[in-house]
Amino acid sequence: MKKFLNNLKFVYKTGKPPVYKLIIYVILNLLRIGINIIVPIFSAKKIIYLTDNMLNQLLLISLVILAVSLINKVINYFTDALGDKLYIEMVEKIKIEIARSILKIETSTINSNSTGLFVQRLTSDCDSLGDVFGTLLERAKNVIQGVGVYIAVLIVSRYVFLFCIIELFVVYLINSK
Repeated sequence: MKKFLNNLKFVYKTGKPPVYKLIIYVILNLLRIGINIIVPIFSAKKIIYLTDNMLNQLLLISLVILAVSLINKVINYFTDALGDKLYIEMVEKIKIEIARSILKIETSTINSNSTGLFVQRLTSDCDSLGDVFGTLLERAKNVIQGVGVYIAVLIVSRYVFLFCIIELFVVYLINSK
């Protein structure tokens, strides 16, 4: 974990992602929290309308769920596209910085080592460091989605929410071992 955080700091300092793109990325993911709260609640209403034989309300709530799901898909598309752009920009900046560092190396050091070593540093190391940021974006997106679901569960039932939190803790303990 410490190595991951150190790599993340290095990637952020070296890659310097545009702050406005990060802010847009966060806002889009926060919108998804709202959607992940709304959909389960509306789905529960849909079941109630179905069991009460309220077909007009069932049709209306189904259309609302469809619209919200379509909005979620559009937001997901833009979030993924923006995350990919951030990743590519970061990797390019890291490659440029590593290439500058390689150019500062003395000629005798370059002659004593194979050129394959420098090419490997420029390609695979940059991709590995860029993956750190990509992994962080993906994990943040998954956490944000989960928060929305847990808030929806809390709204529906506190007892089920408590059970979900306990389950989450137990799964975390098992995964950490």
